[in-house]
Amino acid sequence: MKKILNIIIDFLKGIAIGISNVIPGFSGGTMAVILKVYERFISAINNVTKHLWLAIKDIWAVFIGMILGVVLASYTIIYALNAFPIQTVMLFVGLIIGSMPMIYDNLKSYKKENEKLIGIKEVIVFIIFAAIVVVLPFLNVRPGVGKVSIVTYIMVFLMGIVSASTMIIPGISGSLVLMIFGYYIIIIDNVKAAISAVLHFSFSGAGISLLILLVFGIGCVIGAIGIAKLIEILFKKFPKLVYSAILGLLVASIFSIIYTTAVDYKDVIDFSSPLLYIVSVVLMIVGACIAVLLYIYDKKHPKIEEEEINENN
Repeated sequence: MKKILNIIIDFLKGIAIGISNVIPGFSGGTMAVILKVYERFISAINNVTKHLWLAIKDIWAVFIGMILGVVLASYTIIYALNAFPIQTVMLFVGLIIGSMPMIYDNLKSYKKENEKLIGIKEVIVFIIFAAIVVVLPFLNVRPGVGKVSIVTYIMVFLMGIVSASTMIIPGISGSLVLMIFGYYIIIIDNVKAAISAVLHFSFSGAGISLLILLVFGIGCVIGAIGIAKLIEILFKKFPKLVYSAILGLLVASIFSIIYTTAVDYKDVIDFSSPLLYIVSVVLMIVGACIAVLLYIYDKKHPKIEEEEINENN
């Protein structure tokens, strides 16, 4: 029974991660950190080339949930951002704020006796990574979108590598990076087209969309596997510096999300009523409470270790 419950929880966490990966300005890596599956996710990616079955066994429910989350987000979340952009964004800001105590606890767990919790190296790393996220929204490089050509496929492949690398780094939004380079709409439109083709069993006009997504997916796999190995090494050798970087990314991503929203939805903000701000603040508090409650739950109900699961089989 506990094993089934863990599978269901993993599946639901995967949905949340998949949804967050589609939202510009919000990081799937951040959501994985919030839900305490980040290190498992990184480890599973690294095991793909060494112990494929173990990797699949540990993370398959999360992965299936992520696929469903991407599908749901392509319709539901994008609609919510278009219809209620400020309220939706503030909900996600709350999730980020609520996740910060957990990052701080992780940082404290690596403190050695007679050692400062935060030294000059941790401060420098925090500032550097926070600055990276602050600068990203200002790099508004938007190449023109023409007919699909070999250059388009090459760029989509490269965007797959870049976005997957950033998607698994907490605090950096892969979708935001796609928006910065002008490829977000291209990818999301093709995701919608491919999903519609599958749901309606009409593949006549979806060939290009499927091919673009295949090329993008290959880039994502290469990017994810490459960056995951680097992150695992860094976690083992420099855990305090890594969590300092994550904290910097999380703090700065709040600015990134709010700034991007203010630019993209300026007209909505200019003509908004006081009620919108009240609702937005309430949703931000709700998001923070959700993140904190998830963290408290995971602390009191840690995931069953592999040995326990094997004993129950």
